[in-house]
Amino acid sequence: MSATIDRYQLGELLYADQDIVAYRAHDALLKRNVTLELLRSERSADAAAGGQLLEKARQSALIDLPHVAALYDQGTHEGRPYLVLEGASGPSLRECAPLPPERAIDMAAALAATIETAQRNGQRLPALTAETIRLDDEGNLQILNLGLRPPLDANAALSVLADLLALALGDAPLRHAPALDALLERLRSGALTSVARLRAELGELRQRAAVPTTVVTGAAPTVPLDAEPTVVVARPASGKLAPRRRMLLAGLLLIGAVGLGTALWQRQAGTPPGDQATPALTPTGAAAGASPGAAAGLRLVVATATGQALVVRSGPGTHFPRITSLPNGTAVEVLEGPQPGGRYTWVRIRANGIEGWCVREALREP
Repeated sequence: MSATIDRYQLGELLYADQDIVAYRAHDALLKRNVTLELLRSERSADAAAGGQLLEKARQSALIDLPHVAALYDQGTHEGRPYLVLEGASGPSLRECAPLPPERAIDMAAALAATIETAQRNGQRLPALTAETIRLDDEGNLQILNLGLRPPLDANAALSVLADLLALALGDAPLRHAPALDALLERLRSGALTSVARLRAELGELRQRAAVPTTVVTGAAPTVPLDAEPTVVVARPASGKLAPRRRMLLAGLLLIGAVGLGTALWQRQAGTPPGDQATPALTPTGAAAGASPGAAAGLRLVVATATGQALVVRSGPGTHFPRITSLPNGTAVEVLEGPQPGGRYTWVRIRANGIEGWCVREALREP
């Protein structure tokens, strides 16, 4: 086979299966990078296979599957049908794995959406493999395959998703994400019976990922400013507290007593308790005498009463992904807001060249 097919200059091999081989390619006419899928030479005499590949192209032109690379062109080279798709947007899943838990959840949810749409429309599903799934730097997913696979039934689809999620997470124990680990085990064991149910549980996990759970140990945990931690004190089965746990419980009682004393002192001093940080992580730091409202262009500084970093998110709410965190004293420029979101008031800011949303009450005038 030559290094050129019609107007497409072939590059490196991207993936291959029993039906097709796919290459990076360049469209010499339109000056853009593409992916070219070519029917294997040993299948070129199979008229049914060639017809299926072209029929798949016609289906794709009528009904777009989410996250599947767009179809640009089709043709035949030396009796072998080929399809031209958009170029690869990033490295393959095999090259990216293991992924952080939140990114693995997003990947599995995107794949589940693709499978559900294909099943609903009776479409042939793209080949979902570690090579055909691509992930860019922004976490976006792309499937570089139209394939000849028949529609998957529920059990087969869940089995494919289990294998891909396991690959994305790697072989290391997920001590930092036990809920995701438990979901994967249920998926592998067949406890989940539909792709729709898997999507729902992945969505719940993604929301919970933005609100961490704090387990009380001997050291003070670090949690985002806009999170609402759940404090868990474990008890032995006998109902009696071990010496270490008795000490922890005593420490919690002491913290509560100090918080109550501080609140009483603030009330006597004429400062409302709600203006200061509490163990429940109520956001504070608004400028004295200033309203939480903020006009665009206002310049403020991060000032959390607890001294912890201020979380900046991609949208006005704790369910939006975390972008960065800013230490106390960081200068920020308000771009938009204020806007309510959950139990907080949010503003969009710019700091150190990064834009995002943060809790307004954690900012004050310099």
